[in-house]
Amino acid sequence: GAPLLGKATGQLATYDPDFDLERPSMQRHLYKVCTDGYRLKTEDMLIAWDRCWMRLFRDWHIRRGGELFPMRQGFTERVRRFAREYIMEGGAPAEDSMWFDENGRVKATSFTFFTTMSRYSASAQTILRCKSSWDEYTELINRKARMSVEAWHTSSLWQRAEAEQSIVGSTIETMVVSVFCGFMGALVSTRDVCLATLVVCSVGGVIISLAWFMVVIMQWKIGAMEVLGLIVFVGYGITYSLHVAQKYGDHVP
Repeated sequence: GAPLLGKATGQLATYDPDFDLERPSMQRHLYKVCTDGYRLKTEDMLIAWDRCWMRLFRDWHIRRGGELFPMRQGFTERVRRFAREYIMEGGAPAEDSMWFDENGRVKATSFTFFTTMSRYSASAQTILRCKSSWDEYTELINRKARMSVEAWHTSSLWQRAEAEQSIVGSTIETMVVSVFCGFMGALVSTRDVCLATLVVCSVGGVIISLAWFMVVIMQWKIGAMEVLGLIVFVGYGITYSLHVAQKYGDHVP
């Protein structure tokens, strides 16, 4: 990957030399990827529609009097014309899904699948369950390829769900660290173990009450925003309790 600081060195990505769409077997393989030829557990993959140009290319090619698909000759010229002319659903040009070399041959490609999941309201569990189905599907089509060329899938939802799962999964540890840091800060400020303990207990009571309000009254699902809200509230909540405890400690004879 790219370094955090400084300029990237070396070649970060290269085209796979074994990817050759002139071969009918490769055309057939990608066509099956676009259809139900390899698909398993379609309902778990939550596919709504797709921009799978190989399926569209086959139909376009046959409608224009082309030979039966897959093509044995003239694929490069035909697919370049298709890429220039064809507009897929949603207004996306077909050429946006292909990468050509200096000779006009397709060196890499991508297929876009749209799911029925909401980008904003889908839970991390639902997203990760869908990702698991796509993992299985990708492994299947890579086995069926019978060549070194491999497909991989990506989505911004996968990253969001994994980050949310990590945040929620570490809630207890994070809360313990936050409360401990608050206790140490109160202890240093007041120089009194009892007052520091009272500050932490006060903040803990507020946090528990807030969590109860979110889960029981509002019936919110515990996600990344809720967890971050609780953690941040520890920092804000301890400030006022610490001021009261510090003033109390200053006036104790």
